[in-house]
Amino acid sequence: MPTLEECKRMVAALAEEKGWGRDPNVKFLYAVTEIGEAVNLWKHRAETGDLEGSGIPTIVEEIVDAMYYLLHAAYCIDPKINLDSVFLKKHAVNMERQREYIDDRTNEA
Repeated sequence: MPTLEECKRMVAALAEEKGWGRDPNVKFLYAVTEIGEAVNLWKHRAETGDLEGSGIPTIVEEIVDAMYYLLHAAYCIDPKINLDSVFLKKHAVNMERQREYIDDRTNEA
């Protein structure tokens, strides 16, 4: 399984090969668009009769598309930044936080 840093390099190589631009603003916009596609698929799963979850791989694929754009944005901002180190540092900060988000609690019946 590749690390975040390896994924960043893979996406940067693909972007170079495909001639993608390097404006982080565009990458953020595209990432939000992909998240919107995932949310829309999730939102309408009942209408499509997909209550068993057969569309979940497609939803997750849209999430990965967003990750591609975010990884490329990170590369465009600073190609030398080590995403694995940044992730571990941020994870340590988040582990120490005492925040509770009322809308993101475990459903307790």
